[in-house]
Amino acid sequence: MRVSVRATVAVAMLVAFYLLAVGLILGLLAAEVFVVFHTAALAWITVGVVVLPAALALCAALAAVERGVDEQLVGVPTTESRQPELWALAAKIAHAVGTRVPDEIRIVDSAEICVSDTTSLLGLWVRRRRLYLGAPMLAGLTEQQVGADIAIALARSRARGTRLAGTALAGRVALRRAHEAMEADRALKRLIRGALGGYASAFRHLTDPISRHQWLRADAAAARVVGSAVTESALRESAVVGVLWHRFVEDHLRDAWDAGYLPERVFDGFAEMRRAPELYVVLEHLRGQVTEDETADPHCPTAAVRVAAIREIAAPDDGVDRPAVDLVRDPVRTLDRAVMLAMVESADEKKRVDWPTLWHVGVRHRVREGTVRLLRAGAKATGQRASLGAVLDALDADRLVALAPTDEGPGGADAGPRARREFARDVVGRELAHLVMLAYVDAGHGRWTRNWAGQTTLATKRDDMIGLPGLAGVAVSDGGTTGLRESLAAAGVAVDFRPSRALPRTPR
Repeated sequence: MRVSVRATVAVAMLVAFYLLAVGLILGLLAAEVFVVFHTAALAWITVGVVVLPAALALCAALAAVERGVDEQLVGVPTTESRQPELWALAAKIAHAVGTRVPDEIRIVDSAEICVSDTTSLLGLWVRRRRLYLGAPMLAGLTEQQVGADIAIALARSRARGTRLAGTALAGRVALRRAHEAMEADRALKRLIRGALGGYASAFRHLTDPISRHQWLRADAAAARVVGSAVTESALRESAVVGVLWHRFVEDHLRDAWDAGYLPERVFDGFAEMRRAPELYVVLEHLRGQVTEDETADPHCPTAAVRVAAIREIAAPDDGVDRPAVDLVRDPVRTLDRAVMLAMVESADEKKRVDWPTLWHVGVRHRVREGTVRLLRAGAKATGQRASLGAVLDALDADRLVALAPTDEGPGGADAGPRARREFARDVVGRELAHLVMLAYVDAGHGRWTRNWAGQTTLATKRDDMIGLPGLAGVAVSDGGTTGLRESLAAAGVAVDFRPSRALPRTPR
């Protein structure tokens, strides 16, 4: 079936669904009225308990569609007066692809550029259009690459020559919302919800080819606006920025965030990460891998198919480009704020530090979290306050097995005595080495750092820190804790050390 025919059928199905739903509601209410006036009181009360709630539930489902919007993202709302170049680019692209200019532009934290329409009448009427610009994309792409992504996002939704298709795709979302909003706590409601789900599923299968066709039409529109080479590079770089942003957040922000810290300038770090020589090979591999992903998706053609279609158009570009971040006024504060809003309101309460300090804070937090179990086990085994000294006292009292976790691995309750002891040596030895290392660092004898590839290094001020894993190994191998205690004393580390959540005030 041709895409244009599918789109026409899909729109007809949307209209039919709306009429059927309204007709069903009126029919249920008419049945209730008939029962009230023509049967005994007990009968109409019984029917009312079943029929009226079903009609109300269906009304609620349709109302949810009418007042619902596609998933709204938290972000920094912009106005034309505050960000004139962003608005000018969006308007220029919208006019070029023949679609409605966005009513609202928001800068968000996610690595994507997308459009969300607030619709009525099951997607038949667009009330409001939002354009979401991902801060990582503005920081990581060029102006023309961002323009290509905006063109693709806008062209997928009711661009010139595809308005019926855009309406059909909006209807997919509307039918899904109606199905999810329909209650199913009683038999009649479950029956109606099941029928609604079947209708939505049939509609989805009908419109899957439309969705794939819309992707290719949108890519073609972008290529004609900014050029084929730019559109292809945008497809590759957008995927790279998405992967890199996820890695940036998980490897370089998450641990420090949990410890109560944030970098002074988030996107300066992200820009440095994209230029880091240690990631050059990784990024090149990602760029090449984009077209190798053959994951089946009924809604979208593969990247290889999209790239081939873009190349066939062979549209030239004007050769003039610049970093997309130059479009943003006050970019440091604006992009940073988009990330902070997406996290939680407590972002403003985090302490801002430079990147070297942030790396140290993040690694220290992760190491500290890894010592919590051992400290609690030491306190339980000795009856003392949780501290390094309690762990050492437990070892001196031959309570090694009591310090190990008992609900995992070969150290579980079903393991034999020898297996449990060997397991305890491995786990406790590793955790003790981290605990002692943390004690040395908090005493001012070392500092953690990282590179943008996520590799962690401990810069030490004392040669004896190098031997800590060996001393911890001796302590858990029945060799006693004397050597370890002497090393701690020589470094000025108190045996009752207990790591705090906050950074110690020891000068660095």
